[in-house]
Amino acid sequence: MHKYLCTFFQPPPPSPNFESIITFSSYLTMAYIKPLSPILLILELSLFSLLLRPSSCINFTALYQLGDSLSDSGNLILESDIGAASACNHLPYGISLGHPTGRCSDGLLMVDFIAKGIGIPLLNPYLNKDAIFRHGVNFAVAGATALQTESLAAENMRNPLTNSSLSVQLDWMWSYFNS
Repeated sequence: MHKYLCTFFQPPPPSPNFESIITFSSYLTMAYIKPLSPILLILELSLFSLLLRPSSCINFTALYQLGDSLSDSGNLILESDIGAASACNHLPYGISLGHPTGRCSDGLLMVDFIAKGIGIPLLNPYLNKDAIFRHGVNFAVAGATALQTESLAAENMRNPLTNSSLSVQLDWMWSYFNS
């Protein structure tokens, strides 16, 4: 049996051997479903209330994260030389964890607290090909946008940091689930 708790409106494809949580970062709320922001906020608050409520009937074994710098656990620094040279790959970022991890924080991110709260290890970044993804995957990339690079270019905008928009992260996620 698969359990999916999702702050998006379309459930992910079935995944063998996983009970899952799918969380989507705040840029989805701001850029993708702006008219539904109050509804999405209520759904996100519901997610956190479920996680905080002790219950023996909810047992999540994996967590899958899409997002931007609010939830990136290292994909940006693994993606390109520009990312590797970013501040997130140097102290003081990661100082609370003992070393830089690619998190745009000196310590844990919200997704890390969620993982700890449901009793699974911190998520490894998807681009870390040596990582074990038994308890989920972090697809988030710092600097990611909700819109594709082509859509931004049509408006004469560009993102010099990354091309890993939400659609790229979703492609990674579908590839992961289908592998």
